[in-house]
Amino acid sequence: MNIARYIIATTFLILTLGLHLNAQDLERVGKESPVKLSGAISSRLVGYGVSGIENRRDPFSALVAGNVTLDLYGLQLPFSFSWSTQDRSFSQPFNQFGASPQYKWATAHLGYRNLSFSPYTLSGHQMLGAGVELMPGDFRASFIAGELQQGVQVDTADTLNIVEPVYRRTGYAGRLGYGNNGFSVDLSFLKAADDTTSLRNTIAENANVRPGENLVVGATFGLKPANNLTFKIDGAVSSYTRDVRSDSIALSDEAEAFGDVITPRASTQIYTALRADANYYGNVFSMNANYTRIDPDYQSMGAYYTSGDVESVSIAPSLAVANRKLTFNGSFTWGHDNLQGKKLATTENLSPSLTMNWSPSASFGILLTGSTQMISQSEGTLPVNDTTRLHQQTPMVMVAPRYMITDTTFSHAFFLTATHQRLLDNNTFTASYSEYNTTIASLSYTLTGLKSSFSVTGSLTGTRMENLAGEQITTSVSLGGSKGLFKEKLGLNGSISATLGENSRTVALGLGGIYRTGDHHSFNLNFSTVSANGSDEIKNSTFTEYTGIAGYAYRF
Repeated sequence: MNIARYIIATTFLILTLGLHLNAQDLERVGKESPVKLSGAISSRLVGYGVSGIENRRDPFSALVAGNVTLDLYGLQLPFSFSWSTQDRSFSQPFNQFGASPQYKWATAHLGYRNLSFSPYTLSGHQMLGAGVELMPGDFRASFIAGELQQGVQVDTADTLNIVEPVYRRTGYAGRLGYGNNGFSVDLSFLKAADDTTSLRNTIAENANVRPGENLVVGATFGLKPANNLTFKIDGAVSSYTRDVRSDSIALSDEAEAFGDVITPRASTQIYTALRADANYYGNVFSMNANYTRIDPDYQSMGAYYTSGDVESVSIAPSLAVANRKLTFNGSFTWGHDNLQGKKLATTENLSPSLTMNWSPSASFGILLTGSTQMISQSEGTLPVNDTTRLHQQTPMVMVAPRYMITDTTFSHAFFLTATHQRLLDNNTFTASYSEYNTTIASLSYTLTGLKSSFSVTGSLTGTRMENLAGEQITTSVSLGGSKGLFKEKLGLNGSISATLGENSRTVALGLGGIYRTGDHHSFNLNFSTVSANGSDEIKNSTFTEYTGIAGYAYRF
């Protein structure tokens, strides 16, 4: 481990405790108990046996685990440990230590922190460092600097563990903004780079790992002209260098703005990202609209992942009538890739959907949903071959009525769900291999005792699927229940289920109980068995499996 990390973490802790910093608010110091301890410790014994197949786990195992949090004036220091017959581990808070002391409109960030300035600059990426946020009135300013990624060296002598080498990455980010109830604007940036000295050149070359550099600038605008109408725009430009060792080049017009803070190189590319949202909320009618455009290979070192090479438009209207007893929710999304026209083919997606929910009374209701996703390809750099052209749609319809009866003693609930989905392939060369249709119907009933603390649930499900392999029909039935005794100190539960297919049959049984003594102690005991009978020993084996679990937990 890096000794510097422990020094930094320990320094933060000493400063935090010495100054009586509160991770939430310094003004609470002296008004609360300075030390609080909370958490849970649990133990578990597991017995296992099987006949007909090889063991899928050890016949006996034990586990002891705990999570303890020490709270000092609101500064939370979590500890966790676990011990089992297979593994042992212990962790203490300095591995992931962080504090955010706050005083009025100023907040400091120390240690491991996750901040977000915009979706396309710094967006939740963990950073080990220090930062500050100032929010006086309608203004806000933020800055943080530190390590975004720890370097990972590779032991070339260890041929058993395959580990990919990683450069150490550091950076800094900032945001400056203004916002009130009707208008907001934020400007943000991130500058990060890999440390070329953190990996030996031979290791990096052998693993094809290159040190990169990134500068991202972004802007966010928000407008609320009325209480039920909002607009928001997020945009960013990213200059990403894949290899800082590549030759420098002359500045292009589009990179001129980055010339003072980043050196353009042969591996440097400029990417853009844009998202615009408009939302209207009304008592009867509402509408959400979105436009997104993100360049291929768009990347920010301050975000773990950004889906690129996409341009899409979506609208999502909703309507509520008859005192909101009848609602309609729709959506329509169109999108495509190949924004730069460099792919062999361009893929388009069209996804409409409509959902109706009718609740004429408190006891009856019905949900209807219909949707489809249409995917098609057109030529890109080359004409699309008809034998491999992607041209499919997957329509789906679902009907789900419900009926409930409730009195002072019992509650009865009936649910019926029927779903049908198909994949239609308009390519005659591939249709026979890819097309399928699936129908699923499920009926369930739940009886709940409102005064006697028990419930029973039964369900019946049938599935029919038809594809190239033929027709497969599966039927499943289940029954389960639970009961509380002795003022909920003792809880019992049990279940039995069976699944019947053309070539297999599976029956599962489960029994369990938990006993609580006061607010701290609980004991639990569970037993389950699975019996499978199949005609194919490779795909559908015949076996019987048993599992028993005894556990204890203490919470404080």
